[in-house]
Amino acid sequence: LVLFAMTFSQTVITMDDLQYDIGGYYSMYNFPAPQGVIGFTGNIGGPHIFDFSDGVTASSLTFTYVDVNDEDHGTNFPNAEIAEKRVDENNASWMYLKFEDGVGRKNYGFYDSINLPESPAVPFNPAIVDFPDNLTYQSYFTGSTNFSASLGNYDLDIEYSFTGFADGYGPCIL
Repeated sequence: LVLFAMTFSQTVITMDDLQYDIGGYYSMYNFPAPQGVIGFTGNIGGPHIFDFSDGVTASSLTFTYVDVNDEDHGTNFPNAEIAEKRVDENNASWMYLKFEDGVGRKNYGFYDSINLPESPAVPFNPAIVDFPDNLTYQSYFTGSTNFSASLGNYDLDIEYSFTGFADGYGPCIL
């Protein structure tokens, strides 16, 4: 019976785990890679991408949770309740969120004046739930939205859809 219970007990990530208050933050290293986030980030058995023996070889990113009206961009995202501000060296961009119990993290869009100087406010229509409430091992979730942006001489009308599948498990040591 104990073995059976251990086999099926899984950690459940809920809104309490995902939600940050204003002033909360986290930092991470960004490793530019041609393969993106799909596939392995190293070879089985090594070498591993997180080898700091030669010092840090990546840029550092900091994400801070700020009031939705930080820098007066929140009016473009009226249903958002908090913003995640990404700081990369001297540049900043914002993602507009609402944490909703029983639903998950709703993402209303983003503001990025560095990469999209002509149309930095990019609201999603409709908002997407990019992290559902009660996320467990082998959770499967999907979403889709539309958004527009201008880039140089190009006006982009983008239909975006995604599929999420929690396929990793095990201890996480930070």
